[in-house]
Amino acid sequence: MMSSRLLLALTVVGLAACGEVSNPTVDAPVDVPITIDAPGPDALDIDAPPIDAPAGTRTVTVSKAGTGTGAVTSSAGGINCGGVCAAAVPDGTTLTLTAAPDVGTSFDGWGGACASAGTATTCTLTITADVAISATFTRQRYPITVALAGNGLGTVASSPAGINCPGTCSATVDHGTTMTLTATPSGGSTFLGWSGACSGTGACVITATAAASVTATFAQNQSLVVTKAGAGTGTVTSSPAGINCGADCSEAYAPGTTVTLTATPTGASTFQGWSGGGCTGTAPTCTVTVTGAVMVTATFGAPQCTLTVVKAGTGSGTVTSSPAGIACGTDCTETVACGTAIALTAAPAGTATFAGWSGACTGTGACTAPMTSDTTITATFNAAVVTPNLVFVTSTTHTGNLGGLAGADAICQARASAAGRAGTYRAWLSTSATSAISRLGSASGWTLVDGRPFANTTADLAAGRVFYPITLDETGASQAFASAWTATIGAGTWNTLDNACTNWTSTTPSGVTAGSTLGTSDSWTANTGNPCTATHHLYCFGVDRAATVTVTPATGRRIFMTSATWTPGGGIASADAVCASEASSAGLTGTFRALLATTTASAASRFGTTGATWVRADGIAITTTAAELFAAATSAYRVVPNQTANGAYVTASPRRYLWSGATSLTATGTAASTCSDWTSTSSTVMPQLAELNTATPSNLFGGIGYLTCATAQRLMCLQQ
Repeated sequence: MMSSRLLLALTVVGLAACGEVSNPTVDAPVDVPITIDAPGPDALDIDAPPIDAPAGTRTVTVSKAGTGTGAVTSSAGGINCGGVCAAAVPDGTTLTLTAAPDVGTSFDGWGGACASAGTATTCTLTITADVAISATFTRQRYPITVALAGNGLGTVASSPAGINCPGTCSATVDHGTTMTLTATPSGGSTFLGWSGACSGTGACVITATAAASVTATFAQNQSLVVTKAGAGTGTVTSSPAGINCGADCSEAYAPGTTVTLTATPTGASTFQGWSGGGCTGTAPTCTVTVTGAVMVTATFGAPQCTLTVVKAGTGSGTVTSSPAGIACGTDCTETVACGTAIALTAAPAGTATFAGWSGACTGTGACTAPMTSDTTITATFNAAVVTPNLVFVTSTTHTGNLGGLAGADAICQARASAAGRAGTYRAWLSTSATSAISRLGSASGWTLVDGRPFANTTADLAAGRVFYPITLDETGASQAFASAWTATIGAGTWNTLDNACTNWTSTTPSGVTAGSTLGTSDSWTANTGNPCTATHHLYCFGVDRAATVTVTPATGRRIFMTSATWTPGGGIASADAVCASEASSAGLTGTFRALLATTTASAASRFGTTGATWVRADGIAITTTAAELFAAATSAYRVVPNQTANGAYVTASPRRYLWSGATSLTATGTAASTCSDWTSTSSTVMPQLAELNTATPSNLFGGIGYLTCATAQRLMCLQQ
């Protein structure tokens, strides 16, 4: 009787690590594919462990064959071959075996007891005797094919080796093999790219999971040739690089390449333009698309020299050239062939004068530029110096019977002549038919006889924008605290409330308007009402010239009137805060305080008098020194500080009232005069005010007391 311990053997059949390679015939006229075998499973003899087969059992043995890999499992007995390839099963067992190929492997069929199942992946049989069964697995292989296209030359090689096309242009590889194809152009060709299984121009990487084909396209490079023409010199360069013409004037590019050519003239040469190859115009660059042999010409002209005319000075004029080209004016440059002589002519405009040439020409005569290189010549025109008109108050006084406007003008003319003041002068007077401002005509720009500015335009006069008051007579003597007949309000027109002394021919009416020689804004022309029997001065204006006067700004501390009004109640600190806020808004730095007295201190004591004096926003100093502003002997200020921090004039409408708190700059106040140190808003208490009309101490501070602490008035602010 047979032993119950039976030795079973499972043989796994593998392939050699490398398959056979079929070499193509060397002289074959066409590409011959080769076969690349990927490493297969090693052929192993696997001995199943001995199985003690008790009575009534049968032995089932499985073996695997072929080049591929896979597993065979059973429905009973525990076969998983793979590892367990034999089993003992009870006699009569119906057993199903299942074949499962690995990825890249096909199942090719059963052998032995399952041969009748063919290529089905399962085999079912009833075990009545010992049986041996085989399962065949085959590794899948795919062809990779390379084709060459285009009119260029090149090769395609593979890694791992196998393809070297032309020659060997296909190879068969195992499933999962990664093959890298590299295209190399030759013979002046360019690799344009892959198509099929790959794209782009880099390496083509194929992992074999099916048959694959790829086409490599090579194109013959096309030549771009640059020629230079013309009498000038220059170079042409390319991007992408290749042409530097100069010496290297041609380059072969891949078809379709876009090349930018740049022309650079040398020395004084000029680039005159492109031709050929689709290039035109005189721009320094030209773009060419190389689709075939291309020829482009760059033309450089003879050296050119540029003449530039510059105009300088305070006046106006034109410069023209011969040969024509410059009309400066508007066209102040001209480019000509170097060596061309250009003659320039200067023509001043209006009252301007030609002051001369500088640069390649000098003097005031003819200018001829030889143009051996780029040349700059400056022509200087100076404006005629326009002397400002004079304004003065007459040294003589007169009643309202002036002999009409003509008689008043005659007085002005006589005073000017007696003092040696040349020009035509008219009296600043209005009548019921004529306004004073209209009598000035187109004249502008007036100064006092010592040169200090009074006003610039008639519009400035009408708006109260005046600088220094008219305190000087025709001789230069001071006429401060004097009055002048005007019958004219601030706008420069007739005061309809009076009859101008019957148009300046009578001494009988009264209430005729007169201005103050210390006045600014409107008070210089409209300050008081007077009977025609009174004797007053006249204002006399020169009317010959349209001039402009300017202020030479003085340095010092800033003084200004607030544009906003302030109501007491918050104390003097509240007033100081208004000053500081408006100074900051005007871009001023430093500490600003209100010019106010309290019950314990004078307004003057709030400021130091040893530093710089105070100046208005327009740069005019109020007094010569800081101490002079507060000195008891001061009889007049130089100007009225009737400007805000940003330079706006404070006019008489609304009236220029100021809080003061005492009767003078050096006096302390009382509880009533200071609204209880500016903390009260009583509607019955009337503190001290000032009305800023004229440049006198009494107008800067104190003297009025008829408004109450409940009202809002302006402040005068001084920098510490």
